[in-house]
Amino acid sequence: MKTDWQSKEFLRVKPELITEFKLKTGQDFFALTLPDFQRHFGAKLKHKLSKKTTKEIAELTKKDSTGWLDDILSAFRHFERPLTLKEIYDYIMRNSDRDFPPSWNVIIRRTIYNHCSDVKAFLGKKDLFKKLGSGLFELRK
Repeated sequence: MKTDWQSKEFLRVKPELITEFKLKTGQDFFALTLPDFQRHFGAKLKHKLSKKTTKEIAELTKKDSTGWLDDILSAFRHFERPLTLKEIYDYIMRNSDRDFPPSWNVIIRRTIYNHCSDVKAFLGKKDLFKKLGSGLFELRK
């Protein structure tokens, strides 16, 4: 999530840093956020993360998730019409000053799905979006 490691153009770790790492170590490079690392490897760690650290990760993830939802809602309010996922991605990319993690578009899509009762990923809480077609959504009235 370090801004000096990220390429806005490629929305991932700067290619020159990956190349430097590979040249100096001969190893592949993988970058994960701490919540992703914990989710994928937590069960395999010899030393578990403390409850305090786990709580901090959960709070950061929740805060970031709320921020993405606010950005999505802002796009719909701006255009006042149904939007494709691509239009939402483009709007957020142009109008947000946030640091974009490598999977930012997946986060946006998941956030929409989690708040849309028309898809299987709906979490059952806030039903904010209506699916109109493949990749086309509108705000529920």
